[in-house]
Amino acid sequence: MTNPSANPEPLDPKKIQSILTSELFGSLDSSRQSSSPTVLYLPGSHYKALSLEVSLVVGMRGGGKSFWWSALQDSDWRKLIGRKISEPRLEHQTVCVDGYGIGDDHPTSHTFKQLLDRYGAHSLWWAIIAWQLLKDKLNTHVMWSERIDFILSNREDIELQIKNFNRQAQAEERYYLVVFDALDRTYPHNWQDCKSLLKGLLQNILEFQPYKQIKLKVFVREDMMKDEDVTAFPDASKIKMNSAELSWTTKDLYNLLWTYMGNTPVAGEFFRCSLEKRLGLTWSQENNIWVLPSTLEKNTSQQRELFHQITGPWMGNGPKRGFPYTWLVNHLGDKHQRVSPRTFLSAIKNAAELSKERGSEKDGPYALYFKDIQEGVAFASQTRVNELKEEYDWLGLVFLPLQGLVIPCKREEIFNRWEQDGTLQKFPTEPDHLPPRSLGAGSPGLLNDLLDIGILSTMTDGRIDLPDVYRVGFSLRRRGGIKPVK
Repeated sequence: MTNPSANPEPLDPKKIQSILTSELFGSLDSSRQSSSPTVLYLPGSHYKALSLEVSLVVGMRGGGKSFWWSALQDSDWRKLIGRKISEPRLEHQTVCVDGYGIGDDHPTSHTFKQLLDRYGAHSLWWAIIAWQLLKDKLNTHVMWSERIDFILSNREDIELQIKNFNRQAQAEERYYLVVFDALDRTYPHNWQDCKSLLKGLLQNILEFQPYKQIKLKVFVREDMMKDEDVTAFPDASKIKMNSAELSWTTKDLYNLLWTYMGNTPVAGEFFRCSLEKRLGLTWSQENNIWVLPSTLEKNTSQQRELFHQITGPWMGNGPKRGFPYTWLVNHLGDKHQRVSPRTFLSAIKNAAELSKERGSEKDGPYALYFKDIQEGVAFASQTRVNELKEEYDWLGLVFLPLQGLVIPCKREEIFNRWEQDGTLQKFPTEPDHLPPRSLGAGSPGLLNDLLDIGILSTMTDGRIDLPDVYRVGFSLRRRGGIKPVK
């Protein structure tokens, strides 16, 4: 491993700053991808998730669920993904169908509720899938209630049409991939109905397995799979055994960074040439996208050396404060040490903007000054908190009375603040998003939900802690820790 105490030769700070603050890095807030792929990095764990044979994909918020749901629906992205994971069927023979997700052509939550009460989740999803596959032949109905009523009133005929559809696809050597995302939006007012809908959709994975040319792929957030009722049906174990998780290792995060840097129109060529000159690494190009050298992709020592050519070797004046390569990831992880790729890149982008604005040579010859990296983490923490609020919109209500609290702390201190604020009484009866799963159990249940999500953690002495990536964004304090953004 490269000696972290050695002073690495810095890469040109102005050019590196121009890369990290470029328009490509400014597009990080979008989960939907354009039809012209400009950057593609696939972590190893995502290969399985994108295979046609995997029907259930689980991931944390910001882990890539909506990204891949959107990318698979675009022919250019799909071909690129198929080539990358050596899946020729995905590359050449697959049509992707939007089963459910963020968009206009889906039932609203209120429609879901009405149809759920009338038909049950299993039959409802079967009808939705049938419509999405056969809508060119069934397009006389406009309202979702009309569509579902028609399909389920003529189920035997529709089943025959699906069989013929599958038979024709087999003759044409074509596959139809039906993708689902944002399932927490199906009925966000209570967990019971949402769980019922998820269970019904998972049952349809088995229902459609006999149709070899029709594949279902369900992207679901991890907390929705924790309730055993969701998989309480025959042969559910077959789905779970063949599921995949969207995870990001430290190497994956830095590989994503290098891929962005090598593909930016602003000084990307400088970065690629620098790697070839300094580390003997040559980039290749596929479909106008520069592909990361495989040696760097696998070599932690080279990654560390390269990052320290951008940041310098230490998070201060010496090694006691830590090393940027590990310090950054450690301060962005949740209690499971998982880091959202968008949060990671956001921290670096914000640090680069601060260092570029500072422009002071007295702080050293590197592109990112260590104090700017610390502030970048603070900004990224706020970004991460905002991300989570999109999925768990009740987090603001829960953490507002905890602002200023010094952690680690006893759980009673948290309960007292909630009680004084009347927090539990402030939850709406008809929320726009799913409420906490254990809200009915009072403050202990709410605390357990925060622990399950990975926002809070329990120390060995029983006190409650909060990782920096959330603590800073929620404005809690830690003695000697990074200060929240004002």
